[in-house]
This record gives sequence, C-alpha cells and structure tokens, in this order.
Amino acid sequence: MISIGIITRGKYGLRLIDNIRSNSNFNVSSIELSESLPDFIEDPAEFVAGLNLDKSFFSKDLIITYTMHPDLTPVIVRLAGENGSHAVIIAGVAAKAGVKMSF
Repeated sequence: MISIGIITRGKYGLRLIDNIRSNSNFNVSSIELSESLPDFIEDPAEFVAGLNLDKSFFSKDLIITYTMHPDLTPVIVRLAGENGSHAVIIAGVAAKAGVKMSF
C-alpha cells in the first residue's frame, strides 16, 4: 500500500487529506504546521528540529507539503530524502527565497 505524508499549514492541505482518504486506499498521515510563521527563519534546520517532528513521517512513499515558506521547504525536502521518501510534492505557491509572499 502506498503511504502518503501531508504537511498541512492552516487550512491548506486539509481538503487533499479528505479527498485521498475518500477516494483511495492509500495510507495517509499528516503533520500540522502553524499558519503563522516568521517571514524569515534564520536557521531553518534548527527551527524544524525544534518542532520535534517524528522522523518516520518523512519515510513515507510520497510527501506532499503545503509549507509555502521559502526557508522551511528545502529542509523538509532534505529530511524526506534522508529518511527514504521516494518523492516530494511542494503544493501551493511557487516560492522564491527572499521574496515575501502574501496569503
């Protein structure tokens, strides 16, 4: 069975979780990030470590992240690769480092 990990942020990602659970037999789990994050995170790896996320989450076959944050998204992709995930989808907006996004 395919395992999917979805990182939600506020309301973003919740509809996807419902759709996958309703329309497939995939194993879906999720992590919720706060909708309000600092605009700039000086040390993203330290910030993510401070969230005390279960590393096994990042070993899912597919990770879909609604992080929508230019500092955190690369760290999440790295964690997925280090922990055996086969693919990462960055959903939401196209983010560029150093560009402030409005939500």
